[in-house]
Amino acid sequence: MIKVEIIATGNELLRGEITNSTTPFLLKQFLSLGYEITRLITIGDDQDQIQGAIRDALGRADIIVVTGGLGPTPDDLTREALASALNQPLEFRSELWEAIHSFFQARGRKTLPANIKQAYLPFGAHPVPNLHGTAPGIIIPRDSQTIIALPGPPGELQQMFVNEVKPYLETRYSSPCSPKYCIFKVCGLGESALLEKLKSFLEQIKNTSAKVSFLPREGEVNIILQVGAENETEDLFIQLAEKMRSLLGEDLYGLNEATLPGKVGELLQRENFTLAVAESCTGGLIGNYITNVAGSS
Repeated sequence: MIKVEIIATGNELLRGEITNSTTPFLLKQFLSLGYEITRLITIGDDQDQIQGAIRDALGRADIIVVTGGLGPTPDDLTREALASALNQPLEFRSELWEAIHSFFQARGRKTLPANIKQAYLPFGAHPVPNLHGTAPGIIIPRDSQTIIALPGPPGELQQMFVNEVKPYLETRYSSPCSPKYCIFKVCGLGESALLEKLKSFLEQIKNTSAKVSFLPREGEVNIILQVGAENETEDLFIQLAEKMRSLLGEDLYGLNEATLPGKVGELLQRENFTLAVAESCTGGLIGNYITNVAGSS
């Protein structure tokens, strides 16, 4: 199994000033490839800490991903930490500097001297094109390992991963059997009540490759069933998923991407009902939940 560690950097993450939406995105992407996520950490804008985290990860993981810290300001220290961790110098790439110039010129803006730092990469690194910003990503192959650095803004990171990084990894590593998993979404019961309901089921799977985890969310609980990545797990997965569905019964409102507002919409359509909401203290929250479902109007 290919092991992945993700290192998210940024003081703003540690202070809770922004929500880290890039790590959940990467988790889904790596799980879809059949890779195993072994560690997630968040550290501040400290070169020594980033460098140390990369070196530690190299002792355990096949793929190390560092997010954030590729901008032009003094607190963007990921490329320097990478170079130091690998004992490699930073080298200037003229083609990257030209791409940065072109990015600003296309928007009628002047390239500032601070941006030149983004044209430097650790020696031997491959740049990852960034269509929405000035910070190129970084891919560094190292024997059987791969180190990847991507910018923090989700809009930049996501397109870079899907368009460039994912195809690179699919070429570099043989595709393992993906683990089978399903998210069962329950409304109306808390974790402890669900635990009682599934107690015999949890005993049944103890000596199998199956795992069950509980994820409380606003107004509901998600139960994640995952069955290992071996070829023979398909039948086991189907059997356990059917058993789980039967045990949850009417408390189960949907699977995987299903949402409570979406379920409400299904019920309204089935009964040919419309919905009106008058809100005071909720300030439009219920209306927002409903209208977030495509076609709700």
